[in-house]
Amino acid sequence: MSGPTLTNTQVFGSMCGNKAMKCVVLATTMWDQVPIDKGMHREEELKEYWKPMLDGEAMLMRFENTYQSAWRIIDSIENKNGFDLDIQIQMENGNSFNQTGTGKTLGKARMTWLAIKRWFRSVVSLLTKQIITHQKADELHPRKKIRRC
Repeated sequence: MSGPTLTNTQVFGSMCGNKAMKCVVLATTMWDQVPIDKGMHREEELKEYWKPMLDGEAMLMRFENTYQSAWRIIDSIENKNGFDLDIQIQMENGNSFNQTGTGKTLGKARMTWLAIKRWFRSVVSLLTKQIITHQKADELHPRKKIRRC
């Protein structure tokens, strides 16, 4: 996964931090809508994607679209000791949002997207110039029409 989805996961991780990650449940859904083997394959992909959070002791659980499944997830975090989020701690220590890990993560993502946007604009500009050049050349030297027999 990449782009905004990856950035969202990075931001979430930087907001929580490792201590609070123990209170996070990453719940997979749609188990009642896909074959079990396909769901398990997707779950393995997500484990790789969520690896930093799972390494921080976040829990991976399946929401099976049932009342019991929902309560199993809630019960898994109900008795955990809460932790302050990293972003809370950083801002309580006098950091502005942009100085927090979350702010820096978002800043890097923004810079990446701005760089892509600048590159895209330069490519569009170059292509536009080439099209205009070819149009002018065609006006000065029209192509001969080929007759068909």
